[in-house]
Amino acid sequence: MPRPRPPLVPPSGLGIGGLGDGQVALTGERLPPFFRADLRLEKRWKLIDGAWLAAVGEVINATLSREDMPTNCRARGCEIRNIGPVTLPSLGIEGGFL
Repeated sequence: MPRPRPPLVPPSGLGIGGLGDGQVALTGERLPPFFRADLRLEKRWKLIDGAWLAAVGEVINATLSREDMPTNCRARGCEIRNIGPVTLPSLGIEGGFL
């Protein structure tokens, strides 16, 4: 018979940030929201017999936003670390046919 698990609820009055500076309780609460936008530019050329060729430029996290990540989790909560901005630019060529 499995042992019952204790509830993951913080003491009264504690929530996000309630366990100390930069900590979150293990109650299923979400991390603070953040905004991120990705950008994609594409120029496509039609070739013969329905084939096409495209030049593509992409940027993941074009807004250069920082993101909160849980680190160093223990029984009473997780420390939150602000990382970034993690941005990934990409250039490429795509081709296809119908």
